[in-house]
Amino acid sequence: MLSERDRRLGMRPMPKRGKKRRNRERRKQQAFAREHPWIPYGEYLLSNWWKSKRKQKLASIGFRCENCHAVKNLHVHHLHYRTLWREKDSDLQVLCTSCHQGKHELDIQMNRHLRAIALEV
Repeated sequence: MLSERDRRLGMRPMPKRGKKRRNRERRKQQAFAREHPWIPYGEYLLSNWWKSKRKQKLASIGFRCENCHAVKNLHVHHLHYRTLWREKDSDLQVLCTSCHQGKHELDIQMNRHLRAIALEV
């Protein structure tokens, strides 16, 4: 069970693991959230946390774009920003520069379309 403060910080219940490991991970998350409550996204991308998470995601995918399998100019794209500082691999996607740009253009087009539909209703 999470405290009200943990919920406000966006913490999630830890998965079932050994009690000591769960407690250690929870303390680590809480300490990090206290130290970095709201940090600009540009600074976040320069943090050691993000650099480590980025390397981990690139390695798990095999240093290739998930769309076209390119091996150069790779970006790690956030599918959403709700879990900054506690991203899971499933929250991230490895894309080359052109696929990453295309992804953002597609998102922009989709948002315009959804707004147009909302205005019609």
